[in-house]
Amino acid sequence: MVQEDNDFWAERSLEFSDLRLEVDLEQEPPVYFWKDQFGHLVRIPKYFFLGADSSTTSFIIEGLEHYSENQLFIYDKFGILVGQWSLYNNTWKGATTDGSFLPSDRYFFRLSLPPIQEALRGFFYLIRLDE
Repeated sequence: MVQEDNDFWAERSLEFSDLRLEVDLEQEPPVYFWKDQFGHLVRIPKYFFLGADSSTTSFIIEGLEHYSENQLFIYDKFGILVGQWSLYNNTWKGATTDGSFLPSDRYFFRLSLPPIQEALRGFFYLIRLDE
């Protein structure tokens, strides 16, 4: 496991983000979305499904190509940092950095998109179909 990030709890709120994420319930499965001042759209899945073969699916965040210095942090429900990436490139397959597969549960994210000052925050459900 990755070390605990102590400012996770200080930043967590019901707003989930200083940049106000919207939820698109019309899309299947639902996604968070946010549009910057240049019209670039970022979509973050609200549900992340993994089948028996975890190698076939990744946690895909659409729109990262517009943010070359992005950073993604993923926390479990206890606030323990379970994944961290600088320059995230849509390759996470539901495991910790030491390779242990995470169970089905709710996880929290913080996504930094420089030059945007505030991070996007929210939660998603990881659902393992093989459990």
